[in-house]
Amino acid sequence: MNDASTVFRYVLLCSILLLIYIFVPEDCFRAMITMTSISLWSILKSIGIEAVASGNVITMPNLSVEIVPECTPILSYVIYSAFILSRKWDLKNKIHCLLIGLPLFFVSNVLRLTGILIISSFRPDLFSITHIYFGQIISFGFLIAMCIWASQVRDPFAKKSSPVVFLVKVVLMFSLMLPPWMYLFGGYVNMTGKAATSFLGLLGHRTGMALKPGEIPYASFTVLSFVSLIISTQSIKTSTKIVLLLLGICSLTTVQIIMSITMLINYIQPQPVWSYAFKICSVAHGFLPVLIWVLAVHWDGLFWNRVKMTGFIRNSESRT
Repeated sequence: MNDASTVFRYVLLCSILLLIYIFVPEDCFRAMITMTSISLWSILKSIGIEAVASGNVITMPNLSVEIVPECTPILSYVIYSAFILSRKWDLKNKIHCLLIGLPLFFVSNVLRLTGILIISSFRPDLFSITHIYFGQIISFGFLIAMCIWASQVRDPFAKKSSPVVFLVKVVLMFSLMLPPWMYLFGGYVNMTGKAATSFLGLLGHRTGMALKPGEIPYASFTVLSFVSLIISTQSIKTSTKIVLLLLGICSLTTVQIIMSITMLINYIQPQPVWSYAFKICSVAHGFLPVLIWVLAVHWDGLFWNRVKMTGFIRNSESRT
């Protein structure tokens, strides 16, 4: 397999699809939002939880939630489809993986939302943390587990891994790291916010950014998901994991700072360009963990092949 070309095709295809997702009007996702809302409402009613669906809003006695494009599996569709279509597989295998994978993402997403709302119906104060917990696990853990399953069609690295075992590892790893991260995340968010305000201060903008009481920024937990993904992947060497963890944490932190900058600029000088810039950063922040995981599983092929090619060239030059 040409690992470099596979990764390049994946990055290119995924970038194109994500840009389409960002700039397409929200009305284009109305059908998926409606399907998600109706499915969620039907499950809640079937298990005896009082709920009313009005458009894309689900209302319960203690809680009301709006289903937006981010609540649908569209992003998972994009990232998974790009992963499948970028492989050098025959068309039959690609169609097989898409026909099985895409409906599973819809089902898992509806179950995710159901779990969040069931818990929140009894404890509304736990909505934020359950949204983060189930959201991060499904958004990243289940997505990568499906990529591993699909890769078992052809890729040799996945034959050593079980998608179910991988997902269990991710859940356990995320659950173990969640309590200490809950203690530290306020400092992390304030640090990235301070970096953003300091940068804007250099440009002459005086503004402040701090956590509101009880606020739990969803994006700050992507670092936790990324660490869980890398550590839980059996086929990645320990030395490679260390390198990629450092690379990934630094990259995610940098994107988080840029997200804060675009959000603050949009607050100071509201313009569509800054709104789109913030959305691009948000999507990039969610795409980076998967991209680095793809790099990780192709790491040896990307760099070992280059080493072998360099050695071959040197040997050829010494013979001449």
